[in-house]
Amino acid sequence: MAGSGGATVGGRPGGGGVGVPAPSGDSARLALLARIRAHRRYPELARRRGIEGTVGLSFSVGKGGAVERLDVVKSAHPALDEAAREAVLAAAPLPLLAGRMEIDLDFRLRDAP
Repeated sequence: MAGSGGATVGGRPGGGGVGVPAPSGDSARLALLARIRAHRRYPELARRRGIEGTVGLSFSVGKGGAVERLDVVKSAHPALDEAAREAVLAAAPLPLLAGRMEIDLDFRLRDAP
């Protein structure tokens, strides 16, 4: 989803309320990404050093909207990888999702506050 705030998503999303399945589709994906992006923080070390990149993550959502089996599947830099993981965890509880989600979370200096 280039140009839309720095994240793309794959997999089979659901998710209306926490633990409640919702229709899949673009609206559910956008809601999930917006929630994660709202918790994304650019690491100060990466900002000072001019480090940018895209981190690929894979995760599942369990009972109560808890994030489970969160893995970095595409590394950008250790500091960005950790910031991406923290954004997903901080966004919990998440809407119930069917299967595993795969997202790309962009870190671009031009987007950093």
